[in-house]
Amino acid sequence: MKHIVFIVAACLLFVPIIAVSYSGSFEMSDLLFSTGEEGYDSVIMNGLESISVVGAPQVPVKFINLIIPPGMDVDNLAIVTNPQTLSKPYNLIPVQAQIPTSEDWQPGPFIEPDDAYYTMSVYPPTAAEVVNYGYFDGNGRIATIAIYPLQYMPKSKQIVLNSSIDLNLSFKASSQKAVYPTKRSGYLQEKYNALLGNIVENPNDIQMYYSQPPATGLLPTEADYAIVAPAELIPSFADFISWKAAKGLNIYAKSIEDIVAQYPAGDQVVPGALGINDDADSIRQYLFEQYSQHGLVYALLVGDDTNFPIRYGCAMDEPDENHPIERNYIIPTDLYFSDFSGDWNVNDNEFYGEPADSIDMVAEIFVGRLLAPSLAQNGAQFIENWTEKLITYEGNPGYGADSYLTNAVYAVADQLVYSSDVPQQISLLSSHGFQVNAMIEDPPNGALGTPTGAHVIDQINNGTGIISIYAHGSWCTMAVSTTDWNDYPKHWV
Repeated sequence: MKHIVFIVAACLLFVPIIAVSYSGSFEMSDLLFSTGEEGYDSVIMNGLESISVVGAPQVPVKFINLIIPPGMDVDNLAIVTNPQTLSKPYNLIPVQAQIPTSEDWQPGPFIEPDDAYYTMSVYPPTAAEVVNYGYFDGNGRIATIAIYPLQYMPKSKQIVLNSSIDLNLSFKASSQKAVYPTKRSGYLQEKYNALLGNIVENPNDIQMYYSQPPATGLLPTEADYAIVAPAELIPSFADFISWKAAKGLNIYAKSIEDIVAQYPAGDQVVPGALGINDDADSIRQYLFEQYSQHGLVYALLVGDDTNFPIRYGCAMDEPDENHPIERNYIIPTDLYFSDFSGDWNVNDNEFYGEPADSIDMVAEIFVGRLLAPSLAQNGAQFIENWTEKLITYEGNPGYGADSYLTNAVYAVADQLVYSSDVPQQISLLSSHGFQVNAMIEDPPNGALGTPTGAHVIDQINNGTGIISIYAHGSWCTMAVSTTDWNDYPKHWV
């Protein structure tokens, strides 16, 4: 064992001198120009989204993930491009505020060009930049890089197409440390391997930079799959546990009450971090220990905000909970229970998971949520019904008539109709063999049109494997068509 530790430590000393590279190409034929709001020119690139910096020239961006050495950040990003200046000048539209899908959203005023960006000689100032870091499975270090195929020169209104972009990365030590799980069932490790291979653009580097935990059998007291639930609901999961065990999973249930008693200090996941000390943190600490020491891969969290400790994350720094808009940025999130690399309270305030904090958007375990009510509110019957449906779906979907699984209903309304995500998502579904029924609001702006809520529901009831509704709504309703932009009257689902 001493020799193994020595070899790993020695290898890590040389990691900073190892480089990671990437090459991408972009075609003029993928550009689509149109006239946008206020007469500005708009450009999109096939298959890419647009930047989200409000007030800046709206240009396409491609986000890529690269696996890099664990315990490292990018020290230098060397960029080589093949620039081509387009012959025609364009007055590019400034990026507008993103459109929340909340039920009460209304369009705001047109956002004019921000001089901070439109007085620059070129925007974005570089063809690529590192925008985020994360850890996959504790030690698979992921660098997310934004690549800009187009750069804009506001003064001359010229657009530069970078027809090729080559990147070369070198590294330095990071303050964010890696975690190395000590064990895992071998067949579940295959799922991690496949997922990581799909996440990164440099899969050939995975073997060098990602350490798999030893594939060892779990002890009777350990589990691949943990159910975390109020103690009163645990007996209701007997059939579910038997079903998952029959499929080869090591599974058990642990009560919230036991976890809170066992981990009174709360969240101690990130060494040296301030942590948080409440019941939700105790659950995170429990899941982290089961993952890092006992082979945990799946967790099912059972309950709603009345019987389960919820973690609320903040999509903006220090939002005003009484403000009608800012309060919508305080969001319940189960990412907290699957991210074991991020620090959710860097600035030691009462708002967690803010942009000012250091959350990791790449999860370590797979977390599901069953919004079961308490026993007094028929929680046992709820779980029994859910279990029956799940076993039918997994064991005999459609009772043998399973062709519906490749049917997809995709409903889109309001400004979201014009999102570049819509054709991309429809194309992605189609390329994977789904028959997509795209129910696009018509007209997207004006008198109340189609589809109606009843029409969408009828299509779903005809047999649907995937349902996606890209529209304004709330926790219980979605508006599949509206008057003007998200105004009343509306057609609801």
